[in-house]
Amino acid sequence: MTESEAIKDIKENILPSAGGKSLILAISALEKQIPKKPIVNSSKYGFIDAYYCPVCNSYIRSIATRREVILAENIFCGVCGQKINWESDGE
Repeated sequence: MTESEAIKDIKENILPSAGGKSLILAISALEKQIPKKPIVNSSKYGFIDAYYCPVCNSYIRSIATRREVILAENIFCGVCGQKINWESDGE
């Protein structure tokens, strides 16, 4: 069972009968462990200026050189804790 399937199962089968804030917080924490692609903000010249969190839209890091080193430092958003997926789509 994947993380997404587990979360769906909890939401559909357990949450309605259990209720409670702690279970909702646990689901939220699990959802943040599923990596999401960052939002890319490119300049008008076609260069990548910055990356933002896909959940809370917080600034993650700007890119210039040393791309792999910079990206490796930011596995999670520093504001909301969302796990970031830095893998390219075959560029």
